[in-house]
Amino acid sequence: MVDMAPILFTIPIYFRERMRIEPGTPLAYEEFESGVGKRVKINFKPKQPFLFGNKNQDVYQVSANGQITIPRHVLAYLGIQNKDEIDIELYANDLSLIRGHLFQFEDIIVAKRNDFFTNNRLDLLIVRFHQESDEEHESTLFVDNSTFLALRHLYFKIKSKFDPNSSNPWVNVPEDREAGLKGISIHYSTKPEAVIIQKSIFEFLPNAVAHLCRERIPFTIHESKITYEMDNLQRVEEIPVSSRIIAALFQRHGHEVGDYVSDNGSMVTTVKLQTNDLVVIEQRDSVVVRFWPCDRISKIFS
Repeated sequence: MVDMAPILFTIPIYFRERMRIEPGTPLAYEEFESGVGKRVKINFKPKQPFLFGNKNQDVYQVSANGQITIPRHVLAYLGIQNKDEIDIELYANDLSLIRGHLFQFEDIIVAKRNDFFTNNRLDLLIVRFHQESDEEHESTLFVDNSTFLALRHLYFKIKSKFDPNSSNPWVNVPEDREAGLKGISIHYSTKPEAVIIQKSIFEFLPNAVAHLCRERIPFTIHESKITYEMDNLQRVEEIPVSSRIIAALFQRHGHEVGDYVSDNGSMVTTVKLQTNDLVVIEQRDSVVVRFWPCDRISKIFS
């Protein structure tokens, strides 16, 4: 466990407005466990120190810009190892600090299958409730009922944060290298009931291709050559795999959104990635793959 220094955390403005939290408002922290894990309640009506026998309670204040100081003991209680892991939500009409739902979700997966996020040979994990014991290194993970219900609860929490307005039964979590988050897609299936986790395609692409995807640079791959523009110059490089293999990776890790036949009679498939970028795959004598970052697409059609 990392011994973190106290951190400053900004209470989101919609919570401050809803609960009428003003600069200078006193507060104290109260640790407790609920049915879904550890929480720290923010008590905005604490007893003042040295009154009513309350010598041990530390009292803090909300700053002028809505920030609060989270002390070491609170971070340690929640298991926070990185400032990006801290989150806040309403629970029983009180504001509570929690370890972010996505990090809790990943903790459960790592506890049950500790090599999933580090094993590049395994890109998909299907989690199901089953009485049988789990077999390590397989793509299906059997868990007990309480663990499955916890993962399902966290899935809906994660979806409400990252994709609240979509009716799709999945949520795409973007990659955030500074926060130590790898991009994943989490799908909730009801028939049969399962939670399906798929890693971001960036983990499986050749370095040159993954770099262009992360940097939002359009490119075309034909056979084993990738073409892109940088510094107003067209560049062509060899990559260690064929365009057919790259196309299969994109199709496995994305959602197909349409097929059509081009003017020259080629079948064209469009794939939407977790990042909302589009990949256009054209089936000629050989396969041609074109990557279009979502920000470039919006500029074209705006």
